[in-house]
Amino acid sequence: MWFKNVMIEREQIFKYRIKLIKKAGALPTHELRVKLQEILLNSKLPFEWTKSGPHLVLGPGEKQVNIQNLCQYADIYFTRDISKHLINQELNPLLKDSGYEIAQIEQIPHNLCSVESLAKYVCYEASPIVLKGDLPGELLVQVNDKVVNLRPLIKQLKALGDSKIEIITELSALRSIGIEQMLMKLPCLEVQSTSLLLERKALLWEDSQGALRQI
Repeated sequence: MWFKNVMIEREQIFKYRIKLIKKAGALPTHELRVKLQEILLNSKLPFEWTKSGPHLVLGPGEKQVNIQNLCQYADIYFTRDISKHLINQELNPLLKDSGYEIAQIEQIPHNLCSVESLAKYVCYEASPIVLKGDLPGELLVQVNDKVVNLRPLIKQLKALGDSKIEIITELSALRSIGIEQMLMKLPCLEVQSTSLLLERKALLWEDSQGALRQI
C-alpha cells in the first residue's frame, strides 16, 4: 500500500524544462542553483519540496564566465499543472538580474531523463578563427600532469565563414581542458586569442544510430 501511495503522489508532480540564456559574466551554475531556489521560495509557484529545498535539476553548465551560454537548462518540479506564462512571470525578472533570461519553457513527461544525464556533446561557435586544414588523426597534448589525445573527443569541426568555426566536442573533454585552451592547441586553427569570442550554442545527445540530436 505504501508503494502505491508513493506512485500516486509522483503522478501528481508536473515537470517543466526551462531553457535559459546565460550572458558572459553571469552567475556560475552552482550559484544559479541557489538563486533559482531563492526565487522559487519567494514566488507564488507551487514547487515540489525536497530535503534541500525546491526540487530542481540543472543541466551541464558553462564553467568559463566569459562565454555566453545559449543552452543552460533547469528542470523544475511542481505540484500543480500551471501555465508557462506564470512561470515566466515569476522567474524571468529576477533571473535577468543575475545575467540569465528564459528562452523557452515546456512541460515534459515526469519520467523523461534529465539534461544532465542525456547530454553527451556540446556545440560552440568561435571567432575570429581561421580553419586552415583537417584535424590530425591523433592530437596528443599536455593537460596538467598527463597527456591527453583530444582527437577522439572532437566530434565535428567546420568553418562557418571566413573567420568563424563550429566545434562539437564531448562534454567529458571539458572536465580536463577548457574550450578556449582546446582551440589554442589545435594545429589546424589560426586563433586570434586576444579578441576571441565564444558562444555555447547547443547540447546534444547521440541516438541508437549514432546521429547527434539537439536537446
